[in-house]
Amino acid sequence: MDFSVNGFDQVLREDAREVARRTLRYKFGRLSNRRILGVLRTAAAGDPRMRQASDAELLDLWFGAYADSLRTLRSEARQAG
Repeated sequence: MDFSVNGFDQVLREDAREVARRTLRYKFGRLSNRRILGVLRTAAAGDPRMRQASDAELLDLWFGAYADSLRTLRSEARQAG
């Protein structure tokens, strides 16, 4: 994953989309805040805008991206099927 200038945003979207894809495919129910924060803290370290973000702020961003990804993937599946 790219941690460059917009790296945090890219990591956020890619991780949330991948988890949403797996959720729709395998129907697992629990998400790990520790794993999410581990991914986002690593990316946030390289982004001055996000370096001081709280855990709650990072999780809010991630779950927003996750919800967007679920909506997009469901819409794509309806259009394809």
